[in-house]
Amino acid sequence: MSVVLVVQPDAAQAKTLREISRRIESDFVMVHSILEAVEAIAVRTPDLILLSALLSPRDEDALMMHLRTLEDAPHLQTLTIPQFSTGTAESGVRKSAFGFRKKAKAAVAMGCDPAVFADDIVSQLRRASEIRSRPVVPKRVAVAAPPPEPIVFAEPEPIVSAEPEASFDLSAYLITPDVAPV
Repeated sequence: MSVVLVVQPDAAQAKTLREISRRIESDFVMVHSILEAVEAIAVRTPDLILLSALLSPRDEDALMMHLRTLEDAPHLQTLTIPQFSTGTAESGVRKSAFGFRKKAKAAVAMGCDPAVFADDIVSQLRRASEIRSRPVVPKRVAVAAPPPEPIVFAEPEPIVSAEPEASFDLSAYLITPDVAPV
């Protein structure tokens, strides 16, 4: 059976979520804070976590960081709880500034329908079940290759020819004055 963890500090929203839980075949665990949620996760890993829209970003980030550390929860889904409809917004007969009656506007439903959200929960639980039923792929362990040998550039060697160099006699090219010694 699927487990749904609900983090909802608002009592009215929690009441609606309890009514939804009766329609869905899964275990609902209701908590009021992130600390209680972490404790509940330690007892049993849920398939779906429903988060209140009223949670602070810091609390939500802390919970997400904790969820990333879990190794046995690749199937875990999160869903934000919408504001549920509490009926309709009623508008009575109003009078204008001149004392005339104005037509009452048609009643408008406010918030999300709990039945629609229940359908969202069911689809998320199906998705988590599909992910959980996939075969487990073993993690690949990367074997570290030895670091490559550094390339060392050596000083260029002088070019040595096999033949000895011919000696060059400059005396033939020297101009000497033809002066007789006195």
